Amino acid sequence: MLAQLARSSWLLFAISTVTIIMAHGSAVAEKMNVSNSNSLVHNYSVRNVQTDHSRLVKHSKKKKHHHQSHHHKATIKKAKVEANVAPTLSVKNRSKKLVNLNYTPVGKAVVSAASDGYVSASGSKTTLSMASLTSACGPPKAISSITQSAGPNGSQDFLNCGINGGGWEPAPVKMGMIKTVTLESEPAKSTFAPCQKFNSIFEKYGQKYNIPPIFLAAFAMQESSCDPSCKGDNGGAWGLMQITSDKCGGAPGGDCSNPDYNIAMGAKTFADGLSASGGNVLLALGAYNGWSKGLTHGQAVAAKQTGCCVCQQNLDYLQQFLNGWVLGVDPYQKNLGMVHNLDSCADQS
Repeated sequence: MLAQLARSSWLLFAISTVTIIMAHGSAVAEKMNVSNSNSLVHNYSVRNVQTDHSRLVKHSKKKKHHHQSHHHKATIKKAKVEANVAPTLSVKNRSKKLVNLNYTPVGKAVVSAASDGYVSASGSKTTLSMASLTSACGPPKAISSITQSAGPNGSQDFLNCGINGGGWEPAPVKMGMIKTVTLESEPAKSTFAPCQKFNSIFEKYGQKYNIPPIFLAAFAMQESSCDPSCKGDNGGAWGLMQITSDKCGGAPGGDCSNPDYNIAMGAKTFADGLSASGGNVLLALGAYNGWSKGLTHGQAVAAKQTGCCVCQQNLDYLQQFLNGWVLGVDPYQKNLGMVHNLDSCADQS
């Protein structure tokens, strides 16, 4: 009997123990599940924070890059706009030359008027050569490179023949003898950047008056730096081509600076001068700048003695025009010319 009672007590103890152990195990398991759950939530939250941070950083960088890129493009655009805004012409602006003795060889960029398709008034291509010319000062002495005193269109001594003696005697240089480049070729495209928006007008009136378009653009660069608002001669010369007030009668709305009208009148003025000179380009170019046959050095610089330094004739004009501008080269950057009689006017406007 006692043995049976002992066995029953042991059985009850065992059952209780197992129950307690199972209950404890459930509690532990539940705690572990909660812990694991919390750990997963924590890990997920951390990943989200990390992901959000990563996205935030990437977005911030992207936004910053976009801002910098936009600012960079805006800066470039602004620089381009500023580069295309030509300064108003004054002797002060044009006399601050950049001396550069590393002259640009003309090479293959230069083409004769004939090979460039320049058509004479008769409709046939010109086949003339400057090499056949001579003057009171000798042959043209044209060279392939551009220097201060010479270039593919002759030496300055040849172009200015007689100015330092009895008076200017220009050789009979015809348009078909002049070497030029096109406005679309380099270096002209860069040199004439301020004129680019007017190229179609230069082309139009170049064709109408049988003048190489780069001649018209060269007038505009030399006279006004291609600034249509430029006024010279104390308000008596207007626009891109600096045409005088007496030629403004037909200007649209009385606006003599209107680019189309201004270029048209400049082209007509030069074409008329070319016709009057019998096709002599040197004589017509000189006339456009106030020269005349028989001009002497003393006459050209006389205005300086009257207190109007800027009223002198530019004695480097032909060298700058024919061995600079029409070859696509800025003569002021290359310091072209041997006289520089306007340099002393640098502080006058």
